[in-house]
Amino acid sequence: MPADNFRLNSGICYTDGATLKRFTVDRSRKEQAAAELMISTFWLSFNDNGRFLGVAIFDMVETEDARLEIEEIVERAWELGINPGGAICIQDVSGYPSIKPEHKNRLIIDDALLIELGSKGRAVKH
Repeated sequence: MPADNFRLNSGICYTDGATLKRFTVDRSRKEQAAAELMISTFWLSFNDNGRFLGVAIFDMVETEDARLEIEEIVERAWELGINPGGAICIQDVSGYPSIKPEHKNRLIIDDALLIELGSKGRAVKH
């Protein structure tokens, strides 16, 4: 797979200018029918040529067909003022117990906090 466009768990990574593909939140029809309001939590990791720029974690309400477009997720990060640019990896982290409300809707760059939240640490150390 090309390095600038690869799947990661239930998310997708891409760099600026790459062809955007649909981001599908994995939910069964039974789960969809059971919930009137479905909210997904996303973890966006930003880097610029391997230099870590931070992580943004936030919630989004899913559309009727339980699919969110990458553009919608990235646009939400811009609206919240927590998108530093660069390449983005997006993961659905809905239901992770370590992610508390106080960790959402901000750009996180503290390594210790990221590990506390479930990160395995930076792939590239600087």
